[in-house]
Amino acid sequence: MSSSIPIFQGTNIKIGENVSFGHYVIIYDNVSIGDGTVIGDFCIIGEGPTGASTFIGQHCIIRSHSILYAGAHLGDFVQTGNRATIREESFVDHHAVIGLGSELQGNCSVGAYTRIQSYVTVGQQAEIGKFVFIYPLCVLTNDPLPPSKVKEGVCIGDFSQIASGSILLGGADIGRFSLVGASSKVGGIFEDDSYIEGNPGRRMGKLSKMPFFNKEGKRHYPWPYHYSTNMPWDGLDFDEWALANNIRLF
Repeated sequence: MSSSIPIFQGTNIKIGENVSFGHYVIIYDNVSIGDGTVIGDFCIIGEGPTGASTFIGQHCIIRSHSILYAGAHLGDFVQTGNRATIREESFVDHHAVIGLGSELQGNCSVGAYTRIQSYVTVGQQAEIGKFVFIYPLCVLTNDPLPPSKVKEGVCIGDFSQIASGSILLGGADIGRFSLVGASSKVGGIFEDDSYIEGNPGRRMGKLSKMPFFNKEGKRHYPWPYHYSTNMPWDGLDFDEWALANNIRLF
């Protein structure tokens, strides 16, 4: 991508080394962008009147038409898809991905290496763990009796998977190493290692015991034994990596 000069609409802007800008990028007050980051065409960084600090870490890729509101914080190596929206006080940890057309509605957190795919809506006060996959067209709500001023964010534990088209109701709490089946509508609290599906979503049993087998005929879950693309245990024994990083299965 050819590098252009961004449109500075504010003050106290810090740009690291080897940062690349597309065309018609607008940067507002109190923005910090780390070394080696790429900002695509028509992005807006630091949107909003609050004046809060906006931080983008090193070696991030912010694709075209993305909007980061004032107070957003992105760690190193974060990527957005085109037209992603990240609102105020959203914290996105390192190596996470916010996909095409997805929206973080603010006051929420996304853990390291988590992948939020296309057209996902994440309501305020959501707490999404590390190594979580949220597939396209999912919605994480936060109002148990809309419309109201009550906000009960969704909580998703580390290594869990939320399949396409699912709706998580305000206050839903999904344990670690769990799977929510496609197009499920889920509320309530679920323990670790749960397979959840349906409308209303019900726990069908331990995910690790479900008859989901891969092409080698092995149980697919827990999935880190069979999938490591762009994960820190790539090329390593997952058990050894987990032990070294103080990560337990169940």
